[in-house]
Parts: sequence; structure tokens; C-alpha cells
Amino acid sequence: MRVRPSFVSAFLFFLAILSAAPSQAQTDVRVPDWMAFVEGGAFTQGSPDSETGRSFDEGPRREVTVSSFLLAKREVTFDEYDEFCAATGRTRPDDKGWGRWTRPVINVVWRDAVEYCNWRSKKDGLRPAYTLSGDSVTCDWSAEGYRLPTEAEWEYAARGGKKGRGFAYPGGNDPEALAWYSLNAGNRTHPVGGKAPNELDLFDMAGNVWEWCWDWYAGYPAGKVSDPRGPEGAALKVVRGGAYFNVVSNLRPARRWFVDPAYKFDYLGFRLARSLPRR
Repeated sequence: MRVRPSFVSAFLFFLAILSAAPSQAQTDVRVPDWMAFVEGGAFTQGSPDSETGRSFDEGPRREVTVSSFLLAKREVTFDEYDEFCAATGRTRPDDKGWGRWTRPVINVVWRDAVEYCNWRSKKDGLRPAYTLSGDSVTCDWSAEGYRLPTEAEWEYAARGGKKGRGFAYPGGNDPEALAWYSLNAGNRTHPVGGKAPNELDLFDMAGNVWEWCWDWYAGYPAGKVSDPRGPEGAALKVVRGGAYFNVVSNLRPARRWFVDPAYKFDYLGFRLARSLPRR
């Protein structure tokens, strides 16, 4: 039996549509257009000794497996955070006179970011991920609500996940095209999404502002791990991504830094993540 070329073309077109929609084919959760589906996989966390600009705490390198999750394509903006402040009676954070609107929110402590996650979860009809009791914050990793990414999730996504092509920086080898940093930012933040995204359509994973992560800061334990979430406690929280005033070596996906969770700075913001049901 001969198969008509038109039938073959239609069939191939149908397959192409399926392969182009991993969010529908590989997760049962509807993915909002402002978030990216990050398909789980394994990667090597950290940097080799030979990498230019490497810091001592980027090793030992280790193989990490990360489960699929969702990550916001852009950092939380002043517009979004100011809505939270208005709804909860909070004082709006200072913007240093640079402007608010679609610039990344700054001058928020780690707990501010956590409380925003819970508020946004309730607003969107999702079960909050965090339980707050006094100074204690615990995370229900099975909850569908918003949360901060773990350090491993953040680095995996910055590298492009399964779509990663091994670039020096998130999304490419030309920092001018993908990041606001010391040579082009004018020593201030810029509206989110103004530079090229990485392979997962994530913007500003390098530069603009550092981003709060879930993990307490510590050295990497050696050996293979799955979905690491850092130590149970420490003095400092991990931040990732580099900021508008940083030199190019801080834009590398392996670059780590740390901040007291009670401190706020004009170079530090955050973006939202969500857990996905385990299959």
C-alpha cells in the first residue's frame, strides 16, 4: 500500500507539535506562560579548577539529579511586590530612585521573599509551600504553591537543564547580550527581561540582581546526590546570579555567594519556583 505524501507530512507535523510542547507532554500541571517547565535530569554542579574566575567554594564538583519543576522566567518585579505590600499593609521597599514598575524588586530580606511566595500562592489558589512559626520556616516540597528555588535547581536551570549547550554564562558566551553587569548597567538595576534568555527561556539568570535561594550556605559534600536542599541550618543563605555591579566572572552559572537572611540590599531580589507532582 502506498502512503500519500500529504498524509506523511501531516503526521510529521503532528509529531513536531508534540515535541515542541514539553510542558504538556511531560507534566500534568498547566504551566503559566510566565513560568518555564524545567525537565528534571542530572548535571555536574560546581566548576573545574581550570575555570577562569573560579571561587574556592565551587567544589568539589558533584553529580546532582534534579526533579522536574517550574521556574519563573523573570525575577519578581516591583509592580508584583508592591501589590503584595498593598494587600498586607507592608511598607514598600526602597527603589533607590531608579524606578519601580518592571525593575526587579530589591531591598527585601529572605523572609520577605518567603512570605511573598505564600501570599502569591493563596492569591492564585495554590496550597502554600511554607509554614512559618516564629523564626522557623519549613517547606512542604510536595505543595503546589510557590517557593524559592534550591541552589541546585537554580544552577541546573541557569545551565539550561537538558537543553544546556555548555555556554560560559547562562544562555551564551557573550555577557553583553545576556546580562546587566559592571560594564553596561550604569551601576543600577534594569527592567527584567531586557537581555537574551537562556535555553529554557529564563531571563536575567546572570546579572541585574542576585537572587535568594532556599539553601543555607555551606560547602558541597562529595558524592552523588538527588534534589539536595542544603544543610538544616547555618548563619547565611545562598544567593545566585550576580548583579549589575559585578564583573563578568560573577555571571558564571557555578558562582555562589552568601548573605545574612536578615539583611537587605539594593542588589538582591528573587524569583519563584514550584514543585511538580512526582510520577
